[in-house]
Amino acid sequence: MIVDATGQRALIARRLGLIELDPKLKNAAVFTHYEGAVRDPGIDEGATLVLHTAGQEAWFWYIPLPDDRVSVGVVGPVDYLLNGRSGSPEQIFAEEVARCAPLQPRLENARPGMDFRVLRDFSYRSRQIAGDGWVLVGDAFGFLDPIYSSGVLLG
Repeated sequence: MIVDATGQRALIARRLGLIELDPKLKNAAVFTHYEGAVRDPGIDEGATLVLHTAGQEAWFWYIPLPDDRVSVGVVGPVDYLLNGRSGSPEQIFAEEVARCAPLQPRLENARPGMDFRVLRDFSYRSRQIAGDGWVLVGDAFGFLDPIYSSGVLLG
C-alpha cells in the first residue's frame, strides 16, 4: 500500500488525473513573511488572526511563526485580486493592506522576509481517495484554503 502524504503536490492524484478544482472557490492569495511585525502580548502572541478589508472583498491571514516572523497573506476571488491589475504582487498586496486598517499598524515597522508569492485556484479535491494499492491523506486528497488546515483534518 502506498500512502500519498505529499501535501499539495498530490503526486498520485495528479498523475492519475483525479484533481478537480472547486469552481465556487476560485481564489487567489498574495503572501509573504514579515520580520519585526507586531505580535500580541502574552498568551495571544501566537494567535492566528483573520482580518477583512474594507468592503470585505478580500481577507488577510496573519500567522505568527518562530524567529520573529509572521506569515501574512491576502485572499480573494481571482477576478477581484488579480485579474485586471497590472501591478506586481507586492503592489497588489500594498493596495489591499491600504484597505485593511487593523493590519496597517501591525506591519508599520516590519520588513518582508521573503519575496511576495502568488497562488491561484488552489482549492481542489480528488475524485477518489483510494485505489488498488494506494490511498491519499491530508492535502494530497484535498485543499480548501490556506487558513483552515483542512489537510490536517483529512489526515
